[in-house]
Amino acid sequence: MKASGGVRLRAVSALRSRPFAWLWSGQTISALGDGAYTPALAWQVLLLTHSSVAMAVIVTATVVPRLLFLLIGGLVADRLPRRLVLFASDAGRASVAAGIAGLAWTNSLMLWHLIALGVVFGIVGAFFLPAYRAMPPQLVAKETLSSANALTEMSGQLGQLLGPLLGAALVALAGPASAFGFDGLTFAISALSLLAIRRPSQPLPQLVRETADAQRGLRGAAGTKESDTMSGRTGGIRQVGSELREAAGFITGSTWLLTTIVVPAFGNAAFGSAMIIALPRLVHDVYGASVWLLGAVVTCVALGRISAALLVAQLRLRRRGMLAFGADVMASLAVLVFSVPLPPDLRPAVALVAGGLFGLGGGTFQTIWVTLLHELVPNDILGRVASIDLLGSFCLQPLGFAAAGLVADDFGARWVFLGAGTLNLVLYTLPLFLRGIRAVR
Repeated sequence: MKASGGVRLRAVSALRSRPFAWLWSGQTISALGDGAYTPALAWQVLLLTHSSVAMAVIVTATVVPRLLFLLIGGLVADRLPRRLVLFASDAGRASVAAGIAGLAWTNSLMLWHLIALGVVFGIVGAFFLPAYRAMPPQLVAKETLSSANALTEMSGQLGQLLGPLLGAALVALAGPASAFGFDGLTFAISALSLLAIRRPSQPLPQLVRETADAQRGLRGAAGTKESDTMSGRTGGIRQVGSELREAAGFITGSTWLLTTIVVPAFGNAAFGSAMIIALPRLVHDVYGASVWLLGAVVTCVALGRISAALLVAQLRLRRRGMLAFGADVMASLAVLVFSVPLPPDLRPAVALVAGGLFGLGGGTFQTIWVTLLHELVPNDILGRVASIDLLGSFCLQPLGFAAAGLVADDFGARWVFLGAGTLNLVLYTLPLFLRGIRAVR
């Protein structure tokens, strides 16, 4: 794919793979449904209970099962065809969302239904995420992995940008039930798009296969099919433990993989506590602004992440390890900017710029990290490694949310940004001195 001036658009080159194009299109539509679901859920809970605690219970009911089942999801992603796992996840969520929409339309919806919905979405998400994370290397060549991951990041951010607007419009015009129904429809479309995928006869280029074999010390396995690799695996707790230890051992043997779990475990908790929990309070209490500024900052974050994903995929980057952690250093500085006392006239403009830089830094780290995950990890353990990484990277976030709420209530939202920015500035600077990070190019 080329621009009119003849410049090769490497950022979207993965779409030349028809299987990936089907996967990406379906998941982009699904992301719009997810974005529309968020304001609909919040409004429905408000109508039912007029309680913020109820919303917190539903969010917790979603997050906790997802964390608990992530490792099982990674095992399943390596044992079963990943397309089948994704299809079952999307079809299941389509059915549940349609059921909630039906209850809402008939005025039969109760709070426990929404809590149960959160539990189901959390469990299904635990199976979906590792399989989805491990899918691109089966569908695109190694040289287009960066493009595939950039497009995946972009689709998620487009869902965050446009989905809430669409959801709010549906709620305003026809009530929350219509948004739940729309979310279910997008899951169904995504499931149908997975049926159209036909995997290439050789899902990994020979170079990637040989690299994976060399990394794991395998001999004579270059022609082994993925199904053959799976054939010796049986059930049982002992076997499950062995397979998880295999993935964990691979992670601990890589400075890059281990560092990108340990540092983000604390970093994501700090970033999330500031930008999710404290930002609304900062906008209202400190900046004295209305909800429009909160929405504008969130939009700038999404635009920054989209720009980062496209730039990383378009450019031929070297020293990617240094660049990834350097980008999150920039994101940490952007968080610190929110804590700086500013004249009232400057606050909105500075907040928007800081939001854009935060998104740019986070999007750069995310796209580089996922691409290196695909390049460094053998395909037959990729689901397990991805699940361990996701669990490790986000396991402390609930604690971060709780701490941020307490600090914001007792001392003010600005202190959350000061603490989160300072902590992450240190956390993401230290890996720049590690030889294993500097060696990643």
